[in-house]
Amino acid sequence: MSSDSEQEPPSLVAVGSSKPFEAFGALGDLELEFEKAEVEVLKYQIKTTAPIYARRNPLTSQIPGFWPTVLDATQDFDQHVTPDDVPAIATITSVNIVRPDPEEPRDFIIEVGFDKEKNKWFEDEILRKRFWWRTVEGVWSGLVSEPVDIKWKSEDLDLSHGETGRVYEEWKAKKEEKEGKGKGKGKGKGKAVANGKDKKKLSLEERLAGGQPSFFTWFAWVGRGTEFGLEKDGEDEDEHEEKDEEDEGDDLFNHGDELALTIADDIYPSAIKYFLESLTGGDEIDSDVSVSELDEDEEDEEDDEDDDEDDEDNVPGSSRAKRADRDSEEEEEDQPNKRHKRSKK
Repeated sequence: MSSDSEQEPPSLVAVGSSKPFEAFGALGDLELEFEKAEVEVLKYQIKTTAPIYARRNPLTSQIPGFWPTVLDATQDFDQHVTPDDVPAIATITSVNIVRPDPEEPRDFIIEVGFDKEKNKWFEDEILRKRFWWRTVEGVWSGLVSEPVDIKWKSEDLDLSHGETGRVYEEWKAKKEEKEGKGKGKGKGKGKAVANGKDKKKLSLEERLAGGQPSFFTWFAWVGRGTEFGLEKDGEDEDEHEEKDEEDEGDDLFNHGDELALTIADDIYPSAIKYFLESLTGGDEIDSDVSVSELDEDEEDEEDDEDDDEDDEDNVPGSSRAKRADRDSEEEEEDQPNKRHKRSKK
C-alpha cells in the first residue's frame, strides 16, 4: 500500500475552530427567514384562491356523494374512520376551510356540513373546529385547538360513546376555574374536574372497550400542553413543560394536528383531483382533465365496444358467426319443404 492511501482524509473544519457554531447560528437565522417567507407566500396564495374556492364550494355540494367520495379516496383520512362512522360521513355535503386572520394565515377553521334530512346524529347542521398556530420560543411551534361541544341527538347515536361530551365539560370547568381566579369565582368547579379525572384514570382502550376511537373524537382534540388551546407566543419553557406533563394523555385523538393539516392543506385544495381519480378507478390523471372530457372518453369507449361487436359478427369462427351460419343452413334445409308444400296446394 502506498503512503497516500494510509493518510486520513482532511477534516472539513479544523478542530477547535468556532466556525461550525457560527455556521449553525447563521443557518438558524436563515430558517427563520424561510419561515417568514413561507408565511408571506401563504398569505398571497390564500388571497388569490379565496374567491375561487367561494365559487367552487356550492358546486361541489350539488354533486351527490362528492365529499364522502373524496374523503374515502384519501388514505390519510380514511384510516381514522371506524365502521360506525361510515353512515354519518356518507351524509357530508360540504367541507370548507376559513382563514379568519389575514395576518396569521396558519390559523384556520374547518367546517363540515351534513345533509339536513339524512343527518340523524347531530343537532347542528355544520360542525366547526378552530385551530390556532402557537409558538413557544425555542421549544415548540404548532397547532392547538379547543374541544367542540357536539350536540348528539341521543346517547345511542353518540359515536364517541360520551367521550366528546366528557372532554368538553372538563375543559369548560378548567377554563371557568382559571378565569375565576382572583375574582371570587370558580368556587365549586373542582368537583366537575375531579370527576373527569377519575374517569380519565382509565385508559382510552378501557373507556372505549378496546375499539378504535371514532373520527368524531377528533373534534375533542386540544393539542400539546394546553388547557385552552390558546398558548401565548413566548411562554416560559418551564411552564410549558409543566403543562405538557399535566395534560399528557388528555387527547382522545392522537395527532389531531396532522389530520387538521391533511384536511386543510391536502384534501380541501385537491378535492377535485381525488374525486376524478376515484371515478377513474384510482388511476392518476392530469389536473387539466375536466369532467366533460371524462364523459367524452366514456362515450368513445362505448362506441369502440359497439364497433368490436360488429366486427365480431364477421370474424370466421366467432360464436356469432357460427350462429349465423347455422341459421342460414337451417333456412336452406327448409326451402325444399316449403316448395313441396306450395306444389301440393
